[in-house]
Amino acid sequence: YIRSYQVSSDSEHNLSLIWEPTGSKVCNNTDSKPSHFLIINGKVNLNMSYDEAGEYRLNMVDKDWTKVDWDNKFMSHHSGAYFLNGKDCKSDSSVSKKISESISISGSDLDNVNGCETSSNHDNPNSGGLKYRDYKVELHPYKFMLDSLSVSYGEGLETTFGSDKFVYMAPLNLDTNTSLNFIGEIKASGYDGAVLSNFVTNCYAKDLSFDLNVSLPSSDASLFGYRRAYYDNAGAKIGGTYIGNGKSLDVPAAAFIKDNNGLAKVVINFNYDRNISTALLPKNSVDFKSVDISCKSASECKSEADLISDYETKGSKSVGLLSFYYGRIYAPDYRFEGNSGNVKFYYTYYNPSGSGVKVPNLSEDWKLNVKHNNTSYGNVESLPYKIENPTGTKMTGGSLTSISGGEQSYQIVLNGAYKNKHFRGRVKLKASPWLIYNKYWSSAVSNDFIVEFLNAAKTWAGRGEKGKVVDEKAPIRTNRRIDW
Repeated sequence: YIRSYQVSSDSEHNLSLIWEPTGSKVCNNTDSKPSHFLIINGKVNLNMSYDEAGEYRLNMVDKDWTKVDWDNKFMSHHSGAYFLNGKDCKSDSSVSKKISESISISGSDLDNVNGCETSSNHDNPNSGGLKYRDYKVELHPYKFMLDSLSVSYGEGLETTFGSDKFVYMAPLNLDTNTSLNFIGEIKASGYDGAVLSNFVTNCYAKDLSFDLNVSLPSSDASLFGYRRAYYDNAGAKIGGTYIGNGKSLDVPAAAFIKDNNGLAKVVINFNYDRNISTALLPKNSVDFKSVDISCKSASECKSEADLISDYETKGSKSVGLLSFYYGRIYAPDYRFEGNSGNVKFYYTYYNPSGSGVKVPNLSEDWKLNVKHNNTSYGNVESLPYKIENPTGTKMTGGSLTSISGGEQSYQIVLNGAYKNKHFRGRVKLKASPWLIYNKYWSSAVSNDFIVEFLNAAKTWAGRGEKGKVVDEKAPIRTNRRIDW
């Protein structure tokens, strides 16, 4: 038996996957799928792929085998008075009759005869009542493609990883700008890379596992966490944002909405959770080998593929090395002579036992982060001033210089009614939230420092006998002198 089964469903010998789902499904593609293969000597090594997910019934029909019984072009043996003009089999039928049953005549046709179709769905009463049925097939994705999933870190979404790359630890409930980021699409695809439009919620989508392939100390289990959100084609968030601990999370079937046609749009961020009052040691060169995608229940993604009987649908993408620092922006107190002065901000990280550049007037537990060279790692957001003495005097500032080697400068100017006088004020240094540190106040929103202005003139001041007073309202110097 040699036969080529054609793609066309109108062929006299065809193979079809007939759409036949169980239960109620809301899918994008419910078409049946004609296919083809070649049988040689009655055998076929069948290994096919289809660009869809779903449940089908595999059906085979061969009408050509019986052409000599129903096609006039091949019934030349019907000659003479002993033959009827009709067919020798039952049209559009695959019925098999018992050999012992009698054949009858109805007009020019035979009755109670075998069907003209050789089908994969029939009963054979001559072989002990054997029943042949179409084959139920459920098609799964061949792989989860991550080619449109961007792997990056930091507010600048940098994509080059290595031992010299870092992000700052940050509270995931407040900010995701400084994190290990996975942004883009998870695609359920076939062997040829086509996205399967039926891998959607309420059709054939499954809950997936999103796993970082990384070894973390057990002590980090409660510190390392993630934030995830899913979106539709218009960019609107599906459901809410979920925050949890660990290096693995679920991508629910609900993320594969119908209109996304087989893909989930995700924003997933990983980081070490940060407490304003408790500094953490640096996590240097954490080796994220890959991100791996699989079905949450492995059995739901098992199939026969690549000549493997328990093939499992998976996806993977490499990541790289990345360090995590507990950051802090710092400025010491300043004292200036005159009405202006330049202050310097230092971008530091907690590293008590490591080597590094020390920062003036700051504990040696903190080291200058010389790799902090641009605002994408974090920056000053505002510099409001709290005036301590005297009331009503204000300070203004110039522009911030660019960040270089973890340092940044800023000019503060004293003006107003008390210009050229002694002035002391507190500067509330507001910066990116992952740079705020206060050991004694967990609700702090700024890192404060004091500035003091002293009049540069050497003027005496005081009150006493007549003639001993130069200027009752003169500015006060650091060393006050009174001559009574």
